[in-house]
Amino acid sequence: MNNKPTIWIINHNAMPPSYGGLNRHHYFSRYLSKAGCRVKIFTASRIHNSDINILAEGRPFCEKIIGGVNYTFVRTGGYSGNGLSRVRNMLEFPLRIWGVVKRFVALEGKPDVVYTSSPDIFACFGAMLIAVRLKIPCIFEVRDLWPESIVAYGKASAWNPLIWAMFRLEGFMYRRADRLIFTMEGAKDYLIERGLARSIDMTKVHHINNGVDIEEFDRNEKEHPYRNPALEGDESFKAVYAGSIRHVNNIEELVAAAEILQSRRVNIRLILFGDGDRAGDINKLIKEKRLRNITLERRVDRKYIPSILRQADACILHFKQSPVMRYGLSANKLFDYLAAGKPVFSDLSSAYDVIERFGCGLSIGSQSPEAIADGIEGLVGLPGGVYRDYCENARLAAEQYDYRALSKKLLDIIDGVLK
Repeated sequence: MNNKPTIWIINHNAMPPSYGGLNRHHYFSRYLSKAGCRVKIFTASRIHNSDINILAEGRPFCEKIIGGVNYTFVRTGGYSGNGLSRVRNMLEFPLRIWGVVKRFVALEGKPDVVYTSSPDIFACFGAMLIAVRLKIPCIFEVRDLWPESIVAYGKASAWNPLIWAMFRLEGFMYRRADRLIFTMEGAKDYLIERGLARSIDMTKVHHINNGVDIEEFDRNEKEHPYRNPALEGDESFKAVYAGSIRHVNNIEELVAAAEILQSRRVNIRLILFGDGDRAGDINKLIKEKRLRNITLERRVDRKYIPSILRQADACILHFKQSPVMRYGLSANKLFDYLAAGKPVFSDLSSAYDVIERFGCGLSIGSQSPEAIADGIEGLVGLPGGVYRDYCENARLAAEQYDYRALSKKLLDIIDGVLK
């Protein structure tokens, strides 16, 4: 008899790997299912950061099994940017999810636990209401500190009435959740700073990083080789960035660093893989500066990322610095970099720094173009033994963040709340 729990994951922006990089719950579902759990993901039909909508108008939801994972896509409208259309999309999902869930409860019975995930705080609140109605535990996962991140990036004041209301809602949900899981290691630091530790049972607060599916990573590297002239041909030191090309990624600083490296006549090439609303501007900037040592390649399917990273000499972790990094950093791309077994260069200043902890690269804590150029050039000059140590330590670190191991940690938390 199977006594493993039935788990319903409610996440506005859960993605199958073929659609983008927000795949945490796909891998959790895969390994929880292998452990005997019955898992279903409820997510929005509009795929985040794309123009793809899984559902045509009229249908309230559809089910798909993708990569062995059971998805239920709830119909939501499209949006562009961060305007009213996105706000509407964020409200549609929690308003419609209860009607969809009721159908499955009638057909299959209720789950043992609801597991919901931010940063969409409205979807999480809707999931918690579902757990209350069904009289089952709710696990609340925090992947981004909303609305703290909005304030930290200067997009709104903490005294804005809407932001103030969201802070109040955040505190309420933290108190009401049966378990809290944070992806950033300094979660308890955040709760103490916010004054929430006095009203929250801190024994229910847990930490599970983002990670990488090493088995899938290695399989993709073998089955989906990627060929590109930028990665082949010359003997230059190749530093690769793989990720979005948007305002928050601050790619202009990498272009400025490349300009400095070109003026020094060092044999280093920066290769960027990605797309976004700043891609055209970045390509134009590279051409205007007549840079020959940096190229922006198109976005590629995730299955090619392992092959690309394995051909690199180093991997670049870079995006706009934020004050919330004082609570830790769990960037998805970092764990792909580690699995590739290549040194990681980071210009971010972060507490609980994985790169420093495992000795698998260089964290400089400065985003000036000069510092970035100096740091990447420093990797080129490493003694062979140190470079090999960085590579070996990166792969060892990846094993600590393999989703197979992280899923066992999650199952322990779920078992604990059910007991």
